[in-house]
Amino acid sequence: MPQPEQGPFTEILVLTTAPWGSPSETFSKQIGEMALRLTNILLKRQMEGVQVAVYWLVNAAEVAGLIENALKEEGCPDGAVKLLVIDVALDSGGDQSFVLTDDGGLQNRLSLSEVADDWDEETSAKIESIVEREHSSAIEFWPDETVFKLPCTYYGRECRGDYFDDSDVGFWLDKYAATLPLEHRSKAITWLGLLARKIEETDLDDLFEANAFMFDAVVLAYLLRRFEEIVDESESDFDGGELAEIIPISKIFVGTYLTEHQLIDICKEAYDPEHLLGDALALLAEQHAQDLVDRLVPYFGSDANLFYSLLVTKRPGYSRNLEERIDETLNRNVWSSKLDAYEFVQVSKIADKNVQQP
Repeated sequence: MPQPEQGPFTEILVLTTAPWGSPSETFSKQIGEMALRLTNILLKRQMEGVQVAVYWLVNAAEVAGLIENALKEEGCPDGAVKLLVIDVALDSGGDQSFVLTDDGGLQNRLSLSEVADDWDEETSAKIESIVEREHSSAIEFWPDETVFKLPCTYYGRECRGDYFDDSDVGFWLDKYAATLPLEHRSKAITWLGLLARKIEETDLDDLFEANAFMFDAVVLAYLLRRFEEIVDESESDFDGGELAEIIPISKIFVGTYLTEHQLIDICKEAYDPEHLLGDALALLAEQHAQDLVDRLVPYFGSDANLFYSLLVTKRPGYSRNLEERIDETLNRNVWSSKLDAYEFVQVSKIADKNVQQP
């Protein structure tokens, strides 16, 4: 059977498993169930032409062996899962992990809670290393129900680095990335990939569709920057002129979005004719941000999911317990600007009727 063509997006999945003490029969059964679920996900994604990078962090070589055998039994594709052992007892000091007791015996100097704390710290550092070094262009997503049934600690999606280049999009990607908030700059190619391939199936060789894509890129830059400003309670510094110099969007195309009164006002207020396009883009980006939100939300699953992705990008933290991190991001430490930022990316009432899970 011919394999489907691989799409431009890769999913990144980080799992963690850390039983303390010798693995029991019940634990081995749970590993088998997780291996089955993961294999089903990987085979389904393979049929859809979606690449998946899976990292499974464990606390002992014995556990890694159990997982490896279970994956083989379920028919998991070879090399699809990278098993990484983090032995915190060993890393915490080798021979110094044990001390002499009064009766001359050996006792582990680390209590179970201390070992677990070390595991959390080491695991968080490892996940950060995987994400920031191996998949720096990935955007973290709220996992879907099938992924959530796994011991998931991180789930993201990224656009392949070789899928887009400057000639494809018509402008310098690195210069465009520099206009985004700092945390999003390495993710520019993924955001643009979402615009061109997930939100709209864009033919970049078509003049109209290419200009529509460039217009969305301008609105996206505004959306990401404005979200950051709302969270930080800072004034807007979005510069349409900077994007006008980078993105070769047609002035005629931009003009079709302006009303007669808007065009007159822009011409009156512009102190330099060369700034007319930038002023028009700044005005239109603000006006069309809601439309872009409405088109992004179906891919993310809900406006809460989009909000989660934007907020954890700004304030990343690779806690071993993903469920707690999601709860903390959405439900705890609520402050007024956080509520304002959520309101900013809420789907409109009209579009909300059409939102479906991706």
